[in-house]
Amino acid sequence: MLHTIRLTNFFSFKDETIPLEEDANILLGVNGSGKTNLIKAIQLLRDGVSGEDALKKLIVEKWGGWDNIYCKAGENSQFPNSIGLAFTLRADALSKYGFGFFENVVYKIILIKKPNIDNYYVSESLQTAGKGDNDNFTYIDFLNGRGKLHEHASFQGQSSEGQLKEPDKKYGKLISYEDQDPQELVLGRIFDSDRYYEINTVRKAIADLSYYPYFNTAPGSQIRRAVQATGGKRLNADGGNLPQILNTLKINHKNEFSKITDCLREVNENFRGFDFNFLGSGSFELMLDEDHLGSAVHVTHISDGTLYYLCQLAIYYNPARGNFIAIDEPETGLHPDMMHNLTKAIKESSGTSCYLVSTH
Repeated sequence: MLHTIRLTNFFSFKDETIPLEEDANILLGVNGSGKTNLIKAIQLLRDGVSGEDALKKLIVEKWGGWDNIYCKAGENSQFPNSIGLAFTLRADALSKYGFGFFENVVYKIILIKKPNIDNYYVSESLQTAGKGDNDNFTYIDFLNGRGKLHEHASFQGQSSEGQLKEPDKKYGKLISYEDQDPQELVLGRIFDSDRYYEINTVRKAIADLSYYPYFNTAPGSQIRRAVQATGGKRLNADGGNLPQILNTLKINHKNEFSKITDCLREVNENFRGFDFNFLGSGSFELMLDEDHLGSAVHVTHISDGTLYYLCQLAIYYNPARGNFIAIDEPETGLHPDMMHNLTKAIKESSGTSCYLVSTH
């Protein structure tokens, strides 16, 4: 879905434009080379449109504030006191979520330094990717909590061949807003598909992105505890709902679930299947059934590598995995045989999802 990403003064990126392929993108580099920072750009985009003050929590609470994000090599930048992220989204991919765009769309987020307790404010725009400024059609134009949204950008109608024409830029109107949170993304607050059909289409597409910086398999982590059965359709960023996703796949997607069990059996000849220990009140635990053992292996005793492996299989073989998946260092703690199977799984599923994988 993402065509290019331009990052300016964002962590290790002083001013770089990264082109992306439509199926799989492998980012190679040594430790400390900045691979993870590209995954962080996806995280900011995805969290930013989720609402609930998510952008402020990410920037201030998790990343330590604006100063800790600004590129340390950016003192002589032509964009001082600002951190920029520009995402070009493919028109054909966006159209699957509602409005049929005729051109790629560029979504720009600029974090501008504010020298007080507020730390930063946001400049935000959404427009078509025309060749010149006069060719661009603007849907969002906001700065510091004030700006305009384009309402009801409509079609002229149909051509004589019955095909839809391009949007008429004379139609629709700009709606002004004065009281939005200057530290959050307006796009994350747009849910009215009747008034803002085009904007809401972009929001839904971005909300379908997934990112996985690491899977927490430490003792006492969520993945090793009982989970509540919920309506979640895909793996959480930390892998904590792995038992639920495996159980959902077992019930609703048996072919894909069989591929997961086959992949685990190829690296563990004693593996027979999964058990789910239901505890009542809608909670249950993951168990492994193995040969030569009188009882199943409880999740607290499953190895870190096996859980890491299962987390990734539960992404690649999940039909609801999303349109774009970013994964940081998937090889962590895995046996080479596991990596071989994961590579095949990525290749097999890249026809319907795009991957961004950082590795060594």
